[in-house]
Amino acid sequence: MLKDKKIAVIGAGHMGSALIGGLLRGKDVDPKDITATRRNPEAVEELRRRFGVHATTDNKKAVKGADLILLAVKPQAAAGVLEDIAPALAKRPLIVSVMAGIPTAFINAKLRKPVPVVRAMPNTPALVDEAATAIAAGAHATADDLKAAEAVFKAVGKGEILPESLMDAVTGL
Repeated sequence: MLKDKKIAVIGAGHMGSALIGGLLRGKDVDPKDITATRRNPEAVEELRRRFGVHATTDNKKAVKGADLILLAVKPQAAAGVLEDIAPALAKRPLIVSVMAGIPTAFINAKLRKPVPVVRAMPNTPALVDEAATAIAAGAHATADDLKAAEAVFKAVGKGEILPESLMDAVTGL
C-alpha cells in the first residue's frame, strides 16, 4: 500500500524516526521515497546517515510532491508548521498526525484545504516495533486513507481504528 509513495516526515525526532525506521525495516518504503525534517542541521545529517533518506530543515521543500505527510512535531509547534506548509501542498496528500491533542479539524483549518487527515496516537514502544496505536479518520479521510495510515503504524506494531472522539482519552492512557 505504501510502495512508491512519496512520504514526508515533518519533525523526525523520536517518534518520527521510529516510524521511518519501522517503514524501512519492513521494506514498506524505499529510503529514496522519504524526506524527513528537523530544525537542527546536525540532526538532519544524522537522519541522512542513519536511514539514507532525504533530509532537510525546510518543511515546505519536504512536503512538495508528497503523497503522505507524517506530522510529528510538538503540539505547541502545530499551528506554525501547518501554516508554513499549507502553500506547498499542491496536490491532495494524506496528512497523518501524531501530534497529541490536535484534532483533525484544527489541521484542516490551518491548512485552509479539505485534505484527508488521519489522527494517530502511537505509544513509546514504537521505538522497538511493539506499539499500540489508536487511529482516527478526519472528515475528509476515506477508507483507503485509513488503510494507508494503518500500514504506517503496523510497521511499528499494532493499530486500532477508533472514533476521533476517543483520541484524547487514548492519549491520556
